[in-house]
Amino acid sequence: PSERALEAPFIERNINATRAAYGIDDIERTSYAAVTEAEAGQLRQDAAVIPGIRLVDPSIVSPTFRQFESLRPYYGFPEILDVDRYDIEGEVSDAVVGVREINLAGVPTSQRNWVNDRTVYTHGYGFVGAYGNRRTSEGDPVFFSGGLSDDTDAGEFEPRIYFGESSPVYSVVGDVEGAPPREFDYPDDEGTGGNVLNTFDGEGGVPIGSFLRKIAYALKYRELNFLLSEFVNSESRILDHRTPVERVERVAPWLTLDGNVYPAVVDGRIKWIVDAYTMTANYPYSQLVDLQNATSDSITERSALITAGAGQINYVRNSVKATVDAYDGSIDLYAWDTEDPILQAWDKAFPGALSPLSEMSGELMSHVRYPQDLLKIQRVQLRKYHVTDPSSFYTGQDYWEVPKDPTHATQDAPTYYQSLAMPGQDDPSFSLTTTFIPTGTGREILRGFLAADADAGREAGVKADSYGTLRLLELPRASAIDGPGQVQNQIEVSTERSQDPSEPLNLSQFIAQNRQSGRQLTFGNLLTLPVGGGLLYVQPMYVQAQREAGSFPQNKATIAVFGKEVAWGTTLNQALDGLFGGDAGADAGDVDSEVPTDETPDQPREGDPAALAQALADMERAYDDAERALRAGDFAAYGEAQDRLKEAIARAVEASPSELPEPTDPEADPSADPATEPATEPTTEAADAAVGDS
Repeated sequence: PSERALEAPFIERNINATRAAYGIDDIERTSYAAVTEAEAGQLRQDAAVIPGIRLVDPSIVSPTFRQFESLRPYYGFPEILDVDRYDIEGEVSDAVVGVREINLAGVPTSQRNWVNDRTVYTHGYGFVGAYGNRRTSEGDPVFFSGGLSDDTDAGEFEPRIYFGESSPVYSVVGDVEGAPPREFDYPDDEGTGGNVLNTFDGEGGVPIGSFLRKIAYALKYRELNFLLSEFVNSESRILDHRTPVERVERVAPWLTLDGNVYPAVVDGRIKWIVDAYTMTANYPYSQLVDLQNATSDSITERSALITAGAGQINYVRNSVKATVDAYDGSIDLYAWDTEDPILQAWDKAFPGALSPLSEMSGELMSHVRYPQDLLKIQRVQLRKYHVTDPSSFYTGQDYWEVPKDPTHATQDAPTYYQSLAMPGQDDPSFSLTTTFIPTGTGREILRGFLAADADAGREAGVKADSYGTLRLLELPRASAIDGPGQVQNQIEVSTERSQDPSEPLNLSQFIAQNRQSGRQLTFGNLLTLPVGGGLLYVQPMYVQAQREAGSFPQNKATIAVFGKEVAWGTTLNQALDGLFGGDAGADAGDVDSEVPTDETPDQPREGDPAALAQALADMERAYDDAERALRAGDFAAYGEAQDRLKEAIARAVEASPSELPEPTDPEADPSADPATEPATEPTTEAADAAVGDS
């Protein structure tokens, strides 16, 4: 008998065991012969999906969050933000979120001392969220939660962050009754000394009022102020072990934790949600995988978000969902996969450590999601173990691999959260997605698209039946659908004109002009969606003015690719209409996402003839210079001329005379209100915090 025939029963046993051990034995598989021709109205059947396409890249917009929402240098956001979803005015939307944590490195040097570092700057403040599918006309995120309010569209909540991913190593909080507060919340002219202060009143931390405990912590942190400072008193508590991962590890060291924890507004609190796993390397006949390699990608390479633990495993379950309260540090562990035998054993060993799923609130359930590390482990095994026939498995002719991130070519592409509808689904669902290309062919064509249903529902104590369903689209071997790397190449050499008539450059010229003019151009996440009977790629493009202090990335264009066709514009809506014959058949979420503002009625302007004449002359010169630079291929000079042209146009508008619009006759139009007054709201800059040295 041949080697293949002899090996067949052992291969079959290995296939079945591996698929069961990694939870990939019940995948919904669909053969998908994707079309490549784009036609007018092609997305009409996907009208429920298109508005939810996520345009905001959480790995890029952290500087933008800092610019708009840090408020002071001693607040900060993580480099990689998180993707969740929120019900805002009855409509569930994907969101990019983060919390405003304290950053001691941003405290002025003159204010850095033990008292301020450990008893004043003790916590962060606030939850910030932006719609995932919207942008302003300038390319900035549209925020639904931010500022210093504790009651936003995300809900009403306790805004203080005493336990977070970037909290100080330790803080001393609390005080005797009646003592004036000294823990810094935020600057405010109406507060004490220009600041709003607070006193921690939670149960978290360890009381250190006794002399013995003061000695113990003085030795632990090598700090005499525990014994000498008047700010350490009978009611003081020390907060340490403050990161969510660290806290869960200390109460449940038998769990392996996902590296990517995320904040959510839940039941009036900010909670950190932590995915926890049970693992082993002793599952019979299952294939081993290196945990660190499997969970590494282009995001973890930049942010070190790699699952806690290392080594090899051959079985994994996301058996526990944990939460950590950002205010008092309290921890809840919910038994998520009660059929897992390893979890059952630990539950017997530590009775009462786990809460039943029935105790999980509906609001918490609505923010639970399918974990990224789990899908990354599963996709590593699916590269080979999507093949279930032992003979085909033996030859290895249909193995896949995970494509590299086209924007960071040396690392695997990350998994992406996005709302989409797979073929056969009536409505879009929050999903976690990844793609596959063939191994060893030298051609980057798409062979598989995998989506994990990441929405657990909104019913208290009840997990949605569809949660965790893995749906795999398998494309024919002769597929003409390019993989992500090839699509990125197609984008960067495209000579397609923008669908925005105000942009004269084609796509490759736009890219070159921004790179050569000193700006930083960054391609955002390249998302893949099965729509229109084919596969649509969508990618935001961010531009940042490097030469300007305080600059931040702005979404200046969005690109869409279907088959071999490329279209782009200022908005996704423009790109889709350009791609599908002038009418995609569905509107994107950014079709009308400008931030609403109070409008002041037009006022007459006399104008300045001399300034107008100068501005018009400058416009003509700038236009001529831009045309010459474009013909010469000098994009740096072209960009400089375009900047001068825009500035001259603005001066011309300002210098032009204007007149009031014709008044509306109230009798002819009963809805008109000629007495409308301007509705303007002045803004003031709050004073810097001034917490003196002690």
